Amino acid sequence: MLFDSNKLDEIMEQKGVTIARLAECLDISISRAYQFKKKKEIWASTAFRISDALDCNVYDLFTDDMDERVTAANANNENN
Repeated sequence: MLFDSNKLDEIMEQKGVTIARLAECLDISISRAYQFKKKKEIWASTAFRISDALDCNVYDLFTDDMDERVTAANANNENN
């Protein structure tokens, strides 16, 4: 499973949480919080801290990389 920054963005938007507020809740800098938007892998402890801060299930922050590979393969087959 891969950390999905798009899902993080969606959850933050649904909850009305800004990156500054997330950083404050995690007691990290805003620039550090922005780094989550670029990562595909994060420590489990960090994922749990984010899920606690956003009051969501930790699994909501991840995507199954197999799903991505199947989607990519299907798109490739449609183009051929």
